[in-house]
Amino acid sequence: MAPNASFSFDYRVTHLEEQPPPFPQLTIECEVCDTFVDRAELVEHLEACAHDSSAPYMLKMMFLHQAKLENIEKWIDLNYKLLCDGHPLQLPKGICYHCPNPEDHRNERCKHLTRLEYLQTMLTKTEEDYQWHFTEAQRFLTKTQIEMLSLKQRRYLDDYFKKIEGENSDPTSNEPAFTAEEKEYPASTCAEIRSIERRNNEKMRDLQEDVERKSRENYIFQMEKRRNRHEEMIDYLTIKDRVSPDFELEFA
Repeated sequence: MAPNASFSFDYRVTHLEEQPPPFPQLTIECEVCDTFVDRAELVEHLEACAHDSSAPYMLKMMFLHQAKLENIEKWIDLNYKLLCDGHPLQLPKGICYHCPNPEDHRNERCKHLTRLEYLQTMLTKTEEDYQWHFTEAQRFLTKTQIEMLSLKQRRYLDDYFKKIEGENSDPTSNEPAFTAEEKEYPASTCAEIRSIERRNNEKMRDLQEDVERKSRENYIFQMEKRRNRHEEMIDYLTIKDRVSPDFELEFA
Protein backbone atom coordinates (compact mmCIF):
# COMPACT_ATOMS: atom_id res chain seq x y z
CA MET A 1 0.00 0.00 0.00
CA ALA A 2 1.32 3.44 -0.88
CA PRO A 3 2.40 5.76 1.96
CA ASN A 4 -0.48 8.12 1.22
CA ALA A 5 -3.07 5.37 1.48
CA SER A 6 -5.88 6.51 3.70
CA PHE A 7 -9.22 5.66 5.19
CA SER A 8 -12.25 6.80 3.28
CA PHE A 9 -14.81 8.40 5.57
CA ASP A 10 -18.16 7.31 4.25
CA TYR A 11 -21.31 6.59 6.22
CA ARG A 12 -21.90 3.34 4.41
CA VAL A 13 -18.38 2.17 3.58
CA THR A 14 -15.24 1.43 5.59
CA HIS A 15 -12.26 0.82 3.36
CA LEU A 16 -8.75 1.85 2.43
CA GLU A 17 -8.02 3.48 -0.87
CA GLU A 18 -4.73 4.50 -2.44
CA GLN A 19 -6.07 7.44 -4.40
CA PRO A 20 -7.62 9.87 -3.79
CA PRO A 21 -6.76 10.95 -0.21
CA PRO A 22 -9.26 10.66 2.68
CA PHE A 23 -11.73 13.28 1.47
CA PRO A 24 -11.46 13.65 -2.32
CA GLN A 25 -14.30 16.17 -2.47
CA LEU A 26 -13.69 19.75 -1.35
CA THR A 27 -16.63 19.59 1.03
CA ILE A 28 -18.27 16.74 2.89
CA GLU A 29 -21.75 16.50 4.36
CA CYS A 30 -21.90 16.22 8.13
CA GLU A 31 -24.18 13.28 8.90
CA VAL A 32 -25.20 14.87 12.21
CA CYS A 33 -26.48 18.27 11.08
CA ASP A 34 -26.75 17.69 7.30
CA THR A 35 -24.59 20.70 6.44
CA PHE A 36 -21.58 20.76 4.12
CA VAL A 37 -18.20 21.56 5.65
CA ASP A 38 -14.68 21.83 4.31
CA ARG A 39 -13.07 18.41 4.40
CA ALA A 40 -10.02 19.75 6.26
CA GLU A 41 -12.25 21.14 8.99
CA LEU A 42 -14.39 18.08 9.71
CA VAL A 43 -12.84 17.36 13.10
CA GLU A 44 -13.21 20.99 14.18
CA HIS A 45 -16.78 20.99 12.88
CA LEU A 46 -17.66 17.87 14.86
CA GLU A 47 -16.14 19.37 18.00
CA ALA A 48 -18.82 22.05 17.74
CA CYS A 49 -21.63 20.14 16.04
CA ALA A 50 -21.24 16.90 18.01
CA HIS A 51 -19.71 18.30 21.20
CA ASP A 52 -22.10 16.24 23.31
CA SER A 53 -20.84 12.96 21.84
CA SER A 54 -17.61 11.01 21.46
CA ALA A 55 -17.59 11.35 17.65
CA PRO A 56 -14.86 14.06 17.49
CA TYR A 57 -12.56 12.01 19.72
CA MET A 58 -13.20 8.83 17.74
CA LEU A 59 -12.40 10.59 14.46
CA LYS A 60 -9.19 12.04 15.91
CA MET A 61 -8.12 8.57 17.03
CA MET A 62 -8.83 7.18 13.57
CA PHE A 63 -6.56 9.82 12.03
CA LEU A 64 -3.88 9.11 14.64
CA HIS A 65 -3.74 5.41 13.76
CA GLN A 66 -3.90 6.25 10.06
CA ALA A 67 -0.83 8.47 10.48
CA LYS A 68 0.98 5.60 12.21
CA LEU A 69 0.16 3.32 9.27
CA GLU A 70 1.45 5.84 6.77
CA ASN A 71 4.65 6.28 8.77
CA ILE A 72 5.33 2.52 8.86
CA GLU A 73 4.86 2.25 5.10
CA LYS A 74 6.88 5.39 4.43
CA TRP A 75 9.99 3.94 6.07
CA ILE A 76 9.59 0.54 4.42
CA ASP A 77 9.19 2.07 0.96
CA LEU A 78 12.06 4.48 1.50
CA ASN A 79 14.53 1.83 2.63
CA TYR A 80 13.40 -0.62 -0.02
CA LYS A 81 14.25 1.97 -2.67
CA LEU A 82 17.61 2.63 -0.99
CA LEU A 83 18.35 -1.10 -0.94
CA CYS A 84 17.49 -1.35 -4.63
CA ASP A 85 19.69 1.63 -5.53
CA GLY A 86 22.59 0.61 -3.26
CA HIS A 87 22.41 3.75 -1.13
CA PRO A 88 22.88 4.00 2.68
CA LEU A 89 19.76 3.11 4.64
CA GLN A 90 17.86 5.66 6.71
CA LEU A 91 16.47 4.39 9.99
CA PRO A 92 13.48 5.85 11.89
CA LYS A 93 14.91 7.67 14.93
CA GLY A 94 18.19 5.90 14.18
CA ILE A 95 16.82 2.56 15.41
CA CYS A 96 18.02 -0.47 13.46
CA TYR A 97 15.38 -2.99 12.44
CA HIS A 98 17.79 -5.88 13.06
CA CYS A 99 20.05 -5.00 15.98
CA PRO A 100 18.47 -5.38 19.45
CA ASN A 101 20.28 -2.32 20.87
CA PRO A 102 22.40 0.67 19.73
CA GLU A 103 25.65 -0.92 20.90
CA ASP A 104 25.13 -3.97 18.68
CA HIS A 105 24.40 -1.66 15.78
CA ARG A 106 27.59 0.31 16.39
CA ASN A 107 29.44 -3.01 16.42
CA GLU A 108 27.96 -3.69 12.97
CA ARG A 109 26.01 -6.76 13.97
CA CYS A 110 23.78 -6.26 10.93
CA LYS A 111 26.54 -5.61 8.37
CA HIS A 112 26.71 -9.25 7.29
CA LEU A 113 23.07 -9.29 6.18
CA THR A 114 22.13 -9.31 2.53
CA ARG A 115 19.69 -6.77 1.14
CA LEU A 116 16.97 -9.41 1.12
CA GLU A 117 17.61 -10.43 4.72
CA TYR A 118 17.43 -6.85 5.94
CA LEU A 119 14.20 -6.24 4.03
CA GLN A 120 12.67 -9.38 5.52
CA THR A 121 13.68 -8.18 8.97
CA MET A 122 11.95 -4.84 8.34
CA LEU A 123 8.77 -6.54 7.18
CA THR A 124 8.70 -8.96 10.10
CA LYS A 125 9.39 -6.29 12.72
CA THR A 126 6.66 -3.97 11.43
CA GLU A 127 3.94 -6.53 10.65
CA GLU A 128 2.40 -6.71 14.13
CA ASP A 129 2.35 -2.93 14.58
CA TYR A 130 0.86 -2.46 11.13
CA GLN A 131 -1.96 -4.92 11.73
CA TRP A 132 -2.74 -3.38 15.13
CA HIS A 133 -2.88 0.21 13.84
CA PHE A 134 -4.93 -0.92 10.84
CA THR A 135 -7.47 -2.68 13.06
CA GLU A 136 -7.64 0.24 15.49
CA ALA A 137 -8.10 2.79 12.71
CA GLN A 138 -11.04 0.88 11.29
CA ARG A 139 -12.48 0.32 14.78
CA PHE A 140 -12.45 4.04 15.56
CA LEU A 141 -13.88 4.90 12.15
CA THR A 142 -16.72 2.46 12.74
CA LYS A 143 -17.34 3.93 16.19
CA THR A 144 -17.41 7.42 14.69
CA GLN A 145 -20.05 6.40 12.17
CA ILE A 146 -22.18 4.68 14.80
CA GLU A 147 -21.89 7.58 17.25
CA MET A 148 -22.87 10.12 14.58
CA LEU A 149 -25.99 8.16 13.69
CA SER A 150 -26.84 7.67 17.37
CA LEU A 151 -26.45 11.39 18.06
CA LYS A 152 -28.64 12.31 15.09
CA GLN A 153 -31.34 9.93 16.29
CA ARG A 154 -31.21 11.25 19.86
CA ARG A 155 -31.53 14.82 18.68
CA TYR A 156 -34.45 13.95 16.44
CA LEU A 157 -36.29 12.37 19.38
CA ASP A 158 -35.48 15.34 21.63
CA ASP A 159 -36.93 17.72 19.04
CA TYR A 160 -39.97 15.49 18.65
CA PHE A 161 -40.65 15.48 22.39
CA LYS A 162 -40.27 19.25 22.58
CA LYS A 163 -42.71 19.61 19.70
CA ILE A 164 -45.43 17.39 21.15
CA GLU A 165 -45.05 18.88 24.63
CA GLY A 166 -45.40 22.32 23.13
CA GLU A 167 -48.53 21.27 21.28
CA ASN A 168 -50.09 19.85 24.46
CA SER A 169 -49.19 22.71 26.79
CA ASP A 170 -51.61 25.39 27.96
CA PRO A 171 -50.10 28.79 27.07
CA THR A 172 -52.07 30.42 29.93
CA SER A 173 -50.70 27.98 32.53
CA ASN A 174 -47.29 27.81 34.16
CA GLU A 175 -47.67 24.07 34.71
CA PRO A 176 -45.86 21.66 32.36
CA ALA A 177 -47.98 19.65 29.96
CA PHE A 178 -46.65 16.38 31.44
CA THR A 179 -45.31 15.62 34.89
CA ALA A 180 -41.64 14.80 35.24
CA GLU A 181 -42.46 11.50 36.95
CA GLU A 182 -44.90 10.14 34.40
CA LYS A 183 -45.64 11.67 31.05
CA GLU A 184 -49.01 10.53 29.79
CA TYR A 185 -48.93 10.92 26.03
CA PRO A 186 -51.95 10.30 23.82
CA ALA A 187 -52.16 6.81 22.33
CA SER A 188 -51.38 8.11 18.83
CA THR A 189 -48.27 9.89 20.13
CA CYS A 190 -47.07 6.76 21.94
CA ALA A 191 -47.53 4.76 18.75
CA GLU A 192 -45.50 7.32 16.79
CA ILE A 193 -42.73 7.27 19.40
CA ARG A 194 -42.54 3.48 19.23
CA SER A 195 -42.44 3.68 15.44
CA ILE A 196 -39.56 6.17 15.53
CA GLU A 197 -37.62 4.06 18.01
CA ARG A 198 -38.20 0.94 15.93
CA ARG A 199 -36.92 2.65 12.77
CA ASN A 200 -33.92 3.99 14.67
CA ASN A 201 -33.05 0.54 15.98
CA GLU A 202 -33.34 -0.95 12.50
CA LYS A 203 -31.09 1.74 11.00
CA MET A 204 -28.52 1.27 13.75
CA ARG A 205 -28.54 -2.50 13.36
CA ASP A 206 -28.17 -2.22 9.58
CA LEU A 207 -25.29 0.24 9.93
CA GLN A 208 -23.45 -1.92 12.46
CA GLU A 209 -23.81 -5.04 10.35
CA ASP A 210 -22.76 -3.19 7.21
CA VAL A 211 -19.61 -1.58 8.57
CA GLU A 212 -18.53 -4.69 10.48
CA ARG A 213 -18.89 -6.84 7.37
CA LYS A 214 -17.03 -4.35 5.19
CA SER A 215 -14.36 -3.99 7.85
CA ARG A 216 -13.70 -7.74 7.87
CA GLU A 217 -13.66 -7.92 4.08
CA ASN A 218 -11.39 -4.92 3.83
CA TYR A 219 -8.93 -6.29 6.37
CA ILE A 220 -8.54 -9.49 4.37
CA PHE A 221 -8.24 -7.57 1.10
CA GLN A 222 -5.67 -5.06 2.35
CA MET A 223 -3.51 -7.63 4.14
CA GLU A 224 -3.42 -9.77 1.01
CA LYS A 225 -2.59 -6.74 -1.10
CA ARG A 226 0.22 -5.82 1.27
CA ARG A 227 1.61 -9.38 1.23
CA ASN A 228 1.63 -9.36 -2.57
CA ARG A 229 3.53 -6.09 -2.57
CA HIS A 230 6.08 -7.51 -0.14
CA GLU A 231 6.51 -10.62 -2.27
CA GLU A 232 7.36 -8.38 -5.23
CA MET A 233 9.99 -6.62 -3.10
CA ILE A 234 11.45 -9.94 -1.96
CA ASP A 235 11.61 -11.33 -5.50
CA TYR A 236 13.40 -8.24 -6.79
CA LEU A 237 15.99 -8.13 -4.00
CA THR A 238 16.60 -11.87 -4.39
CA ILE A 239 17.74 -11.14 -7.93
CA LYS A 240 19.80 -8.12 -6.82
CA ASP A 241 21.64 -10.22 -4.22
CA ARG A 242 22.30 -12.93 -6.78
CA VAL A 243 23.76 -10.43 -9.24
CA SER A 244 25.92 -8.62 -6.64
CA PRO A 245 26.52 -11.01 -3.71
CA ASP A 246 29.35 -8.90 -2.25
CA PHE A 247 27.13 -5.90 -1.52
CA GLU A 248 27.50 -4.54 2.02
CA LEU A 249 24.86 -2.62 3.91
CA GLU A 250 25.57 0.99 4.80
CA PHE A 251 23.64 3.37 7.02
CA ALA A 252 23.25 7.12 6.74
